[in-house]
Amino acid sequence: MIKSFISFLTEAAKVHATTGHLDHVEALLYQDPSKAFRHFDNAVNRFQNKPAEGKISQKADGGTSVKIARMPDGTPAVGYKTGEWFTTHQQIEDHAKKNKAPHYKKIFSPLLNMVSGMKKLKKGTAIQADIIHQSDTPTELPGISQPNTIKYKIEKGHKLVLAAHSQYRVKKSGELKKTSSHPDVGMLSAEGVHAPELAMKDNIKLQLHPQRTQAISDELASAKKAMSPKVRKFASGVRGLHPKFTQFFDQYHSHSSRTSGVRSIDGLRDYIDRFMSKKAQSSLKPTTQTALRTTIGGIIDTHAHHFGPIFDAHNAMIRAKHHVLDQMREHEGQFQLQTHGGEEHEGIVSSIGSAGVDEHQAKFVREGPAGFPKKNNDNPRFK
Repeated sequence: MIKSFISFLTEAAKVHATTGHLDHVEALLYQDPSKAFRHFDNAVNRFQNKPAEGKISQKADGGTSVKIARMPDGTPAVGYKTGEWFTTHQQIEDHAKKNKAPHYKKIFSPLLNMVSGMKKLKKGTAIQADIIHQSDTPTELPGISQPNTIKYKIEKGHKLVLAAHSQYRVKKSGELKKTSSHPDVGMLSAEGVHAPELAMKDNIKLQLHPQRTQAISDELASAKKAMSPKVRKFASGVRGLHPKFTQFFDQYHSHSSRTSGVRSIDGLRDYIDRFMSKKAQSSLKPTTQTALRTTIGGIIDTHAHHFGPIFDAHNAMIRAKHHVLDQMREHEGQFQLQTHGGEEHEGIVSSIGSAGVDEHQAKFVREGPAGFPKKNNDNPRFK
């Protein structure tokens, strides 16, 4: 169950700090709408090849998320993004045996070998990355790798392909201090290693079509109009209305993102009614279920005049971001990380502010029947 509002915020802060969790851009409507609109301005300006407030990068759909480093004393090290460091093969093997987790050896032993060959990786520097492809031997022919949901092209000669997205300074204790969301991938250079540039550099031209520029402008104007000061105040506290409502509300958004891609009051009511019929509620007494239905229904009825404009703004932002992603899809041939068979990248990430200081990030991901959440949910590898 999702925590109460205060513990929810506390837990969310921990997740952001330790895992690099990214909010969907429209989800910022329920936190700080001004940030959502700034990220859209950042993306639109970059896609028009104009000066932008922050930076834009690809969002890779990688598999295992790892951290690699050269410790302050020069020792190569690897590990899961939130786990302990391994500096020797014996440490990896001991950990695998102790925790009955043979996959540790399969992932980290060859990874440690590769990191040892990264001569340009500076002392006291760590990079977090998702593994796109990992093999004991280099690919002899161009191939395909599917680390999660999306299939990627893999050029011949590669044993390891990393989608690197964060850079850190490593303390002697092993603690990390983030220094960049656009790491120097040149430091990962080694025989058999490919680390494509995810940051959209100046050589990538994404000139938005005038019609799309106007459509995005119209949608964002509509969203801003819907988010009046009173609606913004309500939206920022919506998850504090009731602990159980918080659970339903967040799950409704996840459900909508992989189905219709549209939010509505009727959709919220329908989802909650169906959710309460699930086994998850079977332990509740009939009187408790009835009382809960009444409470949740009362919350929606009481605040319908706020939920209406919030969902209108939310839907307008989704339409706007789809225009941005349409443009990216048409120009994806310029990127170093390539999908296979005409698939679409997961999306983009907007970064504003200074990493490790005041940076905030948001991701733009397609929703609805053709979107990434739907494809990810339907991935047979996770059934």
